[in-house]
Amino acid sequence: MLRGLRKFNILVLEEGEEYFNDCSAAVQIYTERDGTRLKALEGKSRVRVCSKSIIFEPDSVDLPILKIFWKQIKTLERTAGKEDQEEIKICASELVAVPTSVFQGKTRCVSAYVTEKGEVRAALRLLYGTGWGLSLSPVPELMEALRNAAALPSRDSALFVKRRLEREKAVIHFDLSRLDPRETPPLPQQFWVHRVKPLRRHRGLLLVTNENIFFQPSPNFSNTAVKKINVKEIALVFRRTFVTRDVALEIIARPARGRGKTKEWLIAFESHREREEVARCLASMERDDDGLGFGGRMSVSRPALASRATI
Repeated sequence: MLRGLRKFNILVLEEGEEYFNDCSAAVQIYTERDGTRLKALEGKSRVRVCSKSIIFEPDSVDLPILKIFWKQIKTLERTAGKEDQEEIKICASELVAVPTSVFQGKTRCVSAYVTEKGEVRAALRLLYGTGWGLSLSPVPELMEALRNAAALPSRDSALFVKRRLEREKAVIHFDLSRLDPRETPPLPQQFWVHRVKPLRRHRGLLLVTNENIFFQPSPNFSNTAVKKINVKEIALVFRRTFVTRDVALEIIARPARGRGKTKEWLIAFESHREREEVARCLASMERDDDGLGFGGRMSVSRPALASRATI
């Protein structure tokens, strides 16, 4: 029976965890408890490498997502497998299972996580998508580096992750083929931002043109390469605070003539300077009158004190 395709849910990540890379692999995971060996997973999976854990997402939507935290890994060995496919063997002391269900094309976490303590052994044979050309480091090297970083003191480990993420981001650029031939970016740069939603935030690149505001998710778990808001449809822009820092913009767009769905974006920038640069650019743009009173030059304002909430 066709059950649909699982779309990765970023809520599976821990609080403050960063997503680095992923690849396809043939995976075998076993747990040992009271002298009994139990199979947790066997088959093709997507292996997702994050700053605090390695996540195994089976192709079968009936199986739970599995997580192993870097701090729980005792040994990680790399060997050359058949047909130059690299193999990785992991021995850990804990395995976390995340039961999921696919509903309306989205992956939902349907019940509490289940933690299995004891001997955990995992064998991965990497198939394709190991990061070459998409990231600074192939997945096996990245796994080794993050596992070693997890053994450092918390402050040193966080600093390592931050610096490594900056290196990874340096090789990613906005896909300019998504622009219309008549579009021109008034700002000479792209901005690394987070699009903030309830309970989560998604990293990506923001690009402003004379016609649209583009957001290119990185990583991208959907079939849509970029999301955009037409400048002419922007109704309101507010300066906002995010995690006590004055670095965010809230953009509210209404479709022409009020037809369609209102779009609301909360974008958190890396610095106040970058936020202000985009805010000034938007404030200088002219919009056509759409019949709702939102024509003319755009206003980028700060909400009244009573309605301001730190996100």
